[in-house]
Amino acid sequence: MNEKTLVGILIVIGSLVGIAVIYFMLNQQPLYNNEDVPENIETGRVLYASNCLSCHGDQQAGLTFGKAPPHNGNGHTWHHSDAELIQWILEGRPINMPAFKDTLSREDAEAVLAYIKSWWTPNQKATQADISRRYQEAIDRQNENN
Repeated sequence: MNEKTLVGILIVIGSLVGIAVIYFMLNQQPLYNNEDVPENIETGRVLYASNCLSCHGDQQAGLTFGKAPPHNGNGHTWHHSDAELIQWILEGRPINMPAFKDTLSREDAEAVLAYIKSWWTPNQKATQADISRRYQEAIDRQNENN
């Protein structure tokens, strides 16, 4: 292989690496920063650290097998409505999710959820807000028919 070919290959590889780095940087979720955040997010951060972190991991957690799912954008938490998530925090889930209703108030659960949402991308937040709205509309229609 001659020197020009080698230089060309290195330029192509360097360009691809550069494009990949830029792509991942632009799509990276912002790190949580406790400066200038609403009080409920800071409260949620403290509550999450003491009640949720050991099972669900932090915002950098990847998909885990045999553990509770992560709540960041890698997980599926943002696919559920606020009402469901608050209920699951307070009442627990059938498989290995304890209830926290004796430990956390509804306001505490809402603060934890606000903190979790601070990890999501704008698109994930918008999608989850739409899911929450449609879920609530369905509940309201069901209650009207009863």
